[in-house]
Amino acid sequence: MKNRLGGRDISMGHIFDYVVPADKYFDAHPEYFPERVDANGKRQRVPTGQRCVSNPDVIKLFADYCRNYLDEYPQGLSASISENDWGGWCLAPAVALR
Repeated sequence: MKNRLGGRDISMGHIFDYVVPADKYFDAHPEYFPERVDANGKRQRVPTGQRCVSNPDVIKLFADYCRNYLDEYPQGLSASISENDWGGWCLAPAVALR
């Protein structure tokens, strides 16, 4: 309202850790998390950083989050799916989406 935008209810926030929390998903689904290369050149998964957004299951988790959020807050105009504010991007090869 202070910016004269009409007081729109727009969801904003870095929510990767909220939608796909490591303590819930990492052990069973390490593929949801960034694939990194260690000092020896070996690829490994780490529970920190962003999420592997080329993974169809991760995309579904975010889509489900958006649907649920907008069902719970029907007055809202959006559901944030903004990445975290730090690095740690996944280096895994992209998965072909159907």
